[in-house]
Amino acid sequence: MAGVAGWAWWPVLHLLAVQLAEALATVHRIAVSRGARVHVLAREDVDAIRGQGDDDSMA
Repeated sequence: MAGVAGWAWWPVLHLLAVQLAEALATVHRIAVSRGARVHVLAREDVDAIRGQGDDDSMA
């Protein structure tokens, strides 16, 4: 009987595994998107700093 009761959890565990996989895919998509934006912003900051340095040397 204990073996049969153990199988009763299988659909619940499967559902949780599917939901976890979906949530992790969403988190990964968001992290990649934000990481790309941070990289672009960092590059813009470096360009701005370089631009300010050029302006200061000309002043």
